[in-house]
Amino acid sequence: MTAHVHGGPRTLLGPRAPLSRVLAFYEGLAHADPAASWQAFTTTWNWAAPLPAAEPDAGARQPSGVRPTPDGYRLSGRWHRPPSAARGNWHALRLADDLYVVPARLVEGASRPRTGTDRTAAVRLTDLHVPTGLVTRTTATPLRAEHAAFHWTAVAALALGAARHVADTSGTTEHAAVLHDARLGLAAALDETVTPSSSARLADSVRRVSDAAHHVVAAVYTDALILDEITEPTPTVRLLEACAPILQQCGTRLACCRPPIRSFGKAPHGDDRRISG
Repeated sequence: MTAHVHGGPRTLLGPRAPLSRVLAFYEGLAHADPAASWQAFTTTWNWAAPLPAAEPDAGARQPSGVRPTPDGYRLSGRWHRPPSAARGNWHALRLADDLYVVPARLVEGASRPRTGTDRTAAVRLTDLHVPTGLVTRTTATPLRAEHAAFHWTAVAALALGAARHVADTSGTTEHAAVLHDARLGLAAALDETVTPSSSARLADSVRRVSDAAHHVVAAVYTDALILDEITEPTPTVRLLEACAPILQQCGTRLACCRPPIRSFGKAPHGDDRRISG
C-alpha cells in the first residue's frame, strides 16, 4: 500500500512482511515524522475492522455529529449497535469515513433496545470523548484478527520512533538507553515462533515499549514546561502534540486489552471479528 508521508509517497509494509522488518520500517517512519507516519498508517490500514461497528441513525431528529477537540473528538447523536457488539469490550462508531473506537462500557449504559424483532440497540451519546489515536478510516485496507501481531508491532514501532524523534529534537540523549532496552526486548520477542506463550511475551514487550515511550515524552514535556515560560506553544510542545495519537493508541488500548495480541482471538465457528479483553 502506498501513502503520502514525509518526503513523498512511500509504500507501507503490511501483515505479510516479517515482523522484524515491520519494526525497523515503522520505527524509521515515525522517527522521521511522527505526525505524518500516523496519518499514513491510519489511512492505509483500518486496524479497527474486526470490531463491531455501530451505524449512525439517519432518522434521528438530530443527526450524529463530531466536534474536534485539541486531543481528539466529541461525539454526539444516536447510533445503532449490531448484535455482534455483545461479543467484545470495544465498539467502533462509524461516521462518514471514520471509525471512532470506544470501550464498550462507555456506550452500553447509553444503549436502549429497539422494539419489534430488530435485535440492534440504539446508542444515544452526548459529547463522548474519543482520543485522536483511537480513530481510523473505513476507506483503509481492513486488518483482521490474524493480523494482530502486525498491528501491535507496527504501533509499538511507531511509538519508539516518535519517542526517539522527541528525544533527538530536544537534545535529551539520556533517554536513549530506555528506548534502546525496550526495543531490544521487542525485537527478541519478534524472533520467536508464534505460540500462545510467545504471543503473551510479545504483548508484554509492546507494553514495555509503550511505558518507555510515554516516560521519555513525559520527561521532555515536563522540561519544556519548566524552561519555556511563555503562553504560546513552543516547537517542542507542538512536536509532543503531534506524537499524541501514536502514544494514545499504544497506551490507552493496551490498558484495556489484556493482553493485546490475544484480544484479537477468533470466535467459535470461524468468526474472526471478536475482540475480547
